[in-house]
This record gives sequence, structure tokens and C-alpha cells, in this order.
Amino acid sequence: ALYYLASGELEKARVLMQRCLDVSSGAGPADLALLGVIMLAQKDTKAVGAVLIPRLAQMAKSASDRRGAQYYLSLLQGCSFREQEGADAARKARAAFLQAAAIRPDTVGLMDLVLSLDVRLREEGAAELHAINILRRRRDSAFANYVLGSIRLGRGQYGDALVYLEAAVSGAKPTAAARNNYAEVLARLGRVAEAEQVARKLAREVPDFVPGLSTLAGILLRNGQADGAERLVERIRSLDSGHAGLAFLEIRVALGRGRVSEAAGMKSEGVQRAAVKRREDSLSSWERRDLKELEAEVRRAASRR
Repeated sequence: ALYYLASGELEKARVLMQRCLDVSSGAGPADLALLGVIMLAQKDTKAVGAVLIPRLAQMAKSASDRRGAQYYLSLLQGCSFREQEGADAARKARAAFLQAAAIRPDTVGLMDLVLSLDVRLREEGAAELHAINILRRRRDSAFANYVLGSIRLGRGQYGDALVYLEAAVSGAKPTAAARNNYAEVLARLGRVAEAEQVARKLAREVPDFVPGLSTLAGILLRNGQADGAERLVERIRSLDSGHAGLAFLEIRVALGRGRVSEAAGMKSEGVQRAAVKRREDSLSSWERRDLKELEAEVRRAASRR
């Protein structure tokens, strides 16, 4: 069943597990939890909640190994809530995974699930605490290094951010998000040539990754390459016209090309606010600072005309 689950043959995995449970009177919590994971992979969340979780809850009260049963119950509850929408479900999933981790603290990966839910909930304090705890046990955790590096980047602590983000991209298959933030912190430390190299490689390999295109556009503008930045802005607009950083990239391009009246007009008409306000909570603190600095730059440029 594990083989079929890993290979994506979910129906075969489910049928095999159900047969095993049908013929075995000694089916334990681990068996039920595995069946539940298979069913969740099939998006059969209701059946998991209605049938398997109550059975595991009963085992957690009566089994000889109650802590073991409680571990599998918490694990399956966490997986089930994680599949549901909304902040309340995410918090319940996180609480369940934390309970499972408390029972078996050496289980690799549980705290990564907790950390992913911190990120989903946009709870920076919890994410920072859990990322630090993960790194105490596993210094090479790419995800924890990425999260902690991104938090430090958002706070403007670029030296710390670089250490963590370098670790995040040092593995065999770093994520696009980690590579993007690595390019960003290099640029903010003044290592613009390196930043451009990293960002260009990312754009070639993941051409539809809008945050990466946005970072590359910003780096090119720092280098005075307004033509290349403008082409990237057009590409971003075609992929995601509501991208949170698009509006002030457009203004920067106008400034880079000397079109001060156009940039001032964008500001005075509130074009960038219309685009940014819809998803303002998706902006990091350093992006908000950039927006304020950009507004000041437009005012200064307009006053010199």
C-alpha cells in the first residue's frame, strides 16, 4: 500500500489497505492512519472525519498503547484539517501536529508541517520560533532556512538573511521562492552582479514565476537597464495583472526612462494604490518601505521639472 501511495496509484493503495483491514482483526492505529492518508490524497475528507477519526479516537481511550494511538489520531486530524480551507482549519491542523510532535519529538518532518501552517497563517512570530527549533535539530533544513531567511529579509536584517538563504539554496533542488529571495538579498547588499546572475537563471528555468520576474526587473532597474525591465513588466502584466509589486515597477520604469510626468501621473491618479491595496497584506515590510521611498522619489523628480 505504501508503494502504491508513493507511486500515485491511490485507488490500488486504498483497496489493498481496506482488504488488509477487513481480514485482520488486529488492525492498529497505524493501519487506520495510513488508510486515512490515502483517502485524504483522494480528497475523501468527509469519510475520514466520519469514520476513521472516530475509530482512532476510541482507540486512544482504550488501546494498551494509548499514547501511540493518540499520536496517529493527532497525525490524521492534522492531515485532515490541513486539507480544509480557512484560518480556523489551519490552526486546528497546526495544534494537532504539535500534539503529535510532543508525543514523538524525533519524528522527522512533523515540525516542517507545523512551520508550513505558520506560513499559511502569516504568523511571523510562530514561524520564526518553529524555524529556529527545526534548525537546532537539522541545520540543513532547506525550508526552515528559507522561512527564517525570508523573515530576516523582511526586517531588513540582510546579513542574517543571506546566511539562511544561502543555506536554503545550497541543496540539490532549491525552490523558486528561496532562489528569488536569495537574489533579492544579494541585490540589497549591493552584490548586484551576483543578484542579476541568480535572478536571470531563475527566470530562464521558471519563466512564469512572477515574483522572480519582478525581482529581476527591480535588479535591472538598479543597473540602469530600463529596456529589459520594461519587457519584464509587460510579461508580469500578462501573467498576473494584479501582482502586488507591478504598480511600483511600472512607476520605476517610467522614472528610469525619464518619463517623470507619467510617473507623477501614476502616483497622483492612485494607479499604484489601486493595484497594491487589493493585496497590501501580501507585501513584506521592506516592500512597504520601497513603496514609500518610491513615492518620495516621484515627488522629488516632479519638483525638479
